[in-house]
Amino acid sequence: MAGIFGYKQEQQKDEPKANGKFMGLVNLLMRKIWDITKVNIISFLFYIPFFAVVWLVSYWFIPAQGAGIFNYKIYTPSDSALIDLIRRLMIGSILVTIPITVFGPAAAGATYVYRGFVKGQAVFIWSDMWSNIKKFFWKSMLVTVIDIAVLFFSGIAIQFYPQVLDGFMEAVIVYLIVIFLFLFFMMHFYIYQLMIGYNLSIVKLYRYSFVFALLRLFPNIAILILCIFITIAPYAIHIMVGNGLLIFLTIGLCGTIINYYSWPAIEKHFEPLVKK
Repeated sequence: MAGIFGYKQEQQKDEPKANGKFMGLVNLLMRKIWDITKVNIISFLFYIPFFAVVWLVSYWFIPAQGAGIFNYKIYTPSDSALIDLIRRLMIGSILVTIPITVFGPAAAGATYVYRGFVKGQAVFIWSDMWSNIKKFFWKSMLVTVIDIAVLFFSGIAIQFYPQVLDGFMEAVIVYLIVIFLFLFFMMHFYIYQLMIGYNLSIVKLYRYSFVFALLRLFPNIAILILCIFITIAPYAIHIMVGNGLLIFLTIGLCGTIINYYSWPAIEKHFEPLVKK
């Protein structure tokens, strides 16, 4: 059955093979765009409360831009308010599409579906998402709590150290925090994949994800930059374009791209360790 949340088994023998990794991704996205949209909508509905939390907390760490910054010469008061709004939407959207500040069980369920797309397996979107939401509920919720705590204390640290340090030491500490956050973001390319693929403990999830973040540093940086661009670029066109794509496509598109490049690496480097 292939209802609105269903997915038919692929007929791989009838589909042309893509030339190269990138064209393979393009081919996958073209074939699965409607299914990716379905996963995106479901995920967004689960993520709304966490998106709201990021929105509210952002006002603590990032004060609203005042009139003095724009000086009303180029931007009117309404323009400055809109710019501040778009900035917070972009930050929240990046944390959702990576995914970091999200409803962990939904991220685990969506990851299972993305992996099915990448591997060409039969997937029933809603039923498979729901079964994995239930299966990994508590473990993925713990990941969510840890992620929010790490971002919260990192935000406090970025605010605190510039106030008590200056010069070289301030720059060193801030750069170290930023580097840590980038690695932390890239770890999320692997956390949910390792969870649904191998059901590892929380400690091992973060340990092996950190190893993969370093092991594939340059590909991870490229994927991170691509996902950030895909997330924030629509907001440069119009705020409604950015919001509309976030609801219907951006989350699923980034999730598919992340799994397309990270899951084969997990199978190549981690699968042999599991079999030993």
